[in-house]
Amino acid sequence: MLLLTVLVAILAVVMPAGPARAADLDPAPGKPLLGAVLDWGRDSAAGFAERLGATPALFGH
Repeated sequence: MLLLTVLVAILAVVMPAGPARAADLDPAPGKPLLGAVLDWGRDSAAGFAERLGATPALFGH
């Protein structure tokens, strides 16, 4: 069992990982926007929702 654990640990270090890629900034067509990050000193949830024409499911700061 110890040998298997060591082998898996070595393979995890030696095996190359897949290339990193940035996440898509826009949702796929027909998919929802899940949230918005606002500057609460300059904006409000109501103002953002009015400009967007929809209400995001989540607001962050």
